[in-house]
Amino acid sequence: MSGKGQAQRYSGQGQKHLRAQLGFTLHDIASNIPVALMIYSQEDGRILFVNQGTLQLLGYDNLWDFYDEVNTQAVHVVAPRDLQRVTDWLKKFKDNQQESDQLKYRVINRGGGEIKVLANFHLVENPHYGPIIYQTLMTI
Repeated sequence: MSGKGQAQRYSGQGQKHLRAQLGFTLHDIASNIPVALMIYSQEDGRILFVNQGTLQLLGYDNLWDFYDEVNTQAVHVVAPRDLQRVTDWLKKFKDNQQESDQLKYRVINRGGGEIKVLANFHLVENPHYGPIIYQTLMTI
């Protein structure tokens, strides 16, 4: 709470709103966020993280089944009839180096059905993975 590379003795006197943050884990947040979230590499489209909302939206019971069928590539969830449009759009998004944008398209669920979504994209630089895209999906 004091910043990177710093330590201090716990005194119990911290501000209440800062102490409350200690009670949340990344798992708590990712599991309960009310939107599908997918994080992937901008360079090669490799999926780095999906939350429970993504698995539910796409009809998967667990992460392993999702990765087996999707083969860790973000574009593999895009419905075939939208694939070229989404691929072209992602290239422009990358080339223009935009930080945020959104796009409507269809994803394909585990059973082969299509679901219309509004995808919000946010590009960030990660020290371990380089440029990554945070993408939320909401049904429309």
